[in-house]
Amino acid sequence: MKKTIASKRGRKPNGKVTKVNKNKTAYNSRPYQPPKPSFNPHRGKLPDPPMDLAKMQLPFALEEKVDSSPIPTPVDIATLAKYVVIDVFSHHITVRTNNPTFRKAIGEYTRKWLRFSFYKDPRTGNGVYTYIGTYASATRDRSEVRYHINQYPSFLEHMKLWVGPNVLMIKHHAYTRNNDLSPIALKAGWAPRDEQPEVIEYALKDDYPIKMLTIQTGQGKSATSLFINQRKSERFCLVTKPGYLEKWVGDITKMYDIPKNDIILVAGPNGNTILKQLIKVAKEGKLNEIGVRAILLSNRLLYSFIQDYEENPALAKEKWGCVPDELWSLFKIDTLYIDEGHQDSRIMFKIYTYTHIEKMVCMSATFDPDDPFLKRVTEVMYPNAQRYQPKMKNQHTLAYRVSYKFHRPGMIYCTSRGQYSHLNFEKSIMRNKITESNYYNMIATLLEGNYMESRQSGYKAIIFCHTVKMCSRLKEYLEKRFNQSGLKFAKYTAEDPYDNLINSDVIITTIKSAGTAIDIPGLYVGIMTVALRSSQTNIQVLGRLRRMADGTNPKFLWLSNSDNIKHKTYDSEKYGTIRDRVKSIGEFTYMERI
Repeated sequence: MKKTIASKRGRKPNGKVTKVNKNKTAYNSRPYQPPKPSFNPHRGKLPDPPMDLAKMQLPFALEEKVDSSPIPTPVDIATLAKYVVIDVFSHHITVRTNNPTFRKAIGEYTRKWLRFSFYKDPRTGNGVYTYIGTYASATRDRSEVRYHINQYPSFLEHMKLWVGPNVLMIKHHAYTRNNDLSPIALKAGWAPRDEQPEVIEYALKDDYPIKMLTIQTGQGKSATSLFINQRKSERFCLVTKPGYLEKWVGDITKMYDIPKNDIILVAGPNGNTILKQLIKVAKEGKLNEIGVRAILLSNRLLYSFIQDYEENPALAKEKWGCVPDELWSLFKIDTLYIDEGHQDSRIMFKIYTYTHIEKMVCMSATFDPDDPFLKRVTEVMYPNAQRYQPKMKNQHTLAYRVSYKFHRPGMIYCTSRGQYSHLNFEKSIMRNKITESNYYNMIATLLEGNYMESRQSGYKAIIFCHTVKMCSRLKEYLEKRFNQSGLKFAKYTAEDPYDNLINSDVIITTIKSAGTAIDIPGLYVGIMTVALRSSQTNIQVLGRLRRMADGTNPKFLWLSNSDNIKHKTYDSEKYGTIRDRVKSIGEFTYMERI
């Protein structure tokens, strides 16, 4: 697919000229409108998902039941020339045809799922749309196109507008359980608590193949999924971002009475090799023999596997030992667990389109993206009917807005492509030694007054910055400033060990590194220095703070520059986002100018 939307040089009906640069990025102040179908006989409005599949009438389609194979049914060239062959699996559909007219119809549907970024070019003031990605999957030659199972109803409705009767050949693939493991024993003292029993029963109910557990942080998201797996007596399999996997190893060994060697971690520099070996062992039927009880998979590694397949299916099978569709049946996985399902949405979407499995259980504390397109995608991936809505609210944190001003606010540059950029904000601060020192002094003062003066044994603090460079510099400043305190300061970013997060008193980190899916025992104070709009991220960062064991209320402080209009805008939005998730919201002003 083309990476940008471009049009030929010429005049629009309103008389404006559309300029095209060398990279074929179109500059046009008018909103992007997808091309209209060139041969739609009905010219009707295409429906938007989700729709009720049970209510759909398909007199124009030929349907048949097939076996439980996770791969599309082989068909000959003559069939592909005459029909659109749709294989319906548990979590996706695969669409194949050689007919040029039918391919064009499929392409028009796929257009609805192209995502673009938009910004105003500061040079011209015109809007620029740039292609980001497609929420569908396809091989390079487009011989095979895949969609999420919840796109299936709208795809059928779309095809009704394009094709004649009896053109769609639909093959349904049933799913049969294949796990035959003995139950996993829990260690002493582990039992579901609070709202967890209700969440577990919801997940185990056989009504939908996808379950989204929107469990609030602090309510035992990891423990809940492990309780579910223990009830099902299955091999535990989890897919998430690679940075979260090490934490899961600790969670499993803490709850399950199994050796650590029974947990296979498929990530890191050797991830490819480990996955290939695991596939080989699985094909030999020896997973039970060697005692594999848990498989933790990097979503980035799976994405790489899928990319190889889409580039060349035959070579990918030779390289990995199977095709992505076969992975879960080979591992004898009946339930796939997804941690932080709202992150890496396009990667996770692709993984769905290569999954044929009994159930997928996704976990996230927040699932309300601000972006309209991502909101639409989220509604397709996880419709409201398939989400568990928590009844308990963790209103234990004391939140404070800390406002401050600069001596020379005009010297702080914080825009990029016409949008607010905290990256450039931090760069401006670090560009001036006096400003940088004053900024760190403010953070140190907040840390001293809100953490050091009231901390108990085992209490920790965390500080969020945007860049690794500022994390490093701030850590050095705090170590010098409090060198007599006896506290251990540590930076935790991508290159740092997980122990830095657990075995330190004060952690300086980034939102990407520790803003989600990380549990830090004894976390008492959180200081957010980054101005951001995302409600999901704000909730996730706030959620790092849990109720203290002794009943003490933790504190969350966020910095806001009073000189910056974007900071003020984000503040008002943040109030609305967190007000029902905290015990109280206060504010105070840092009097010294930065």
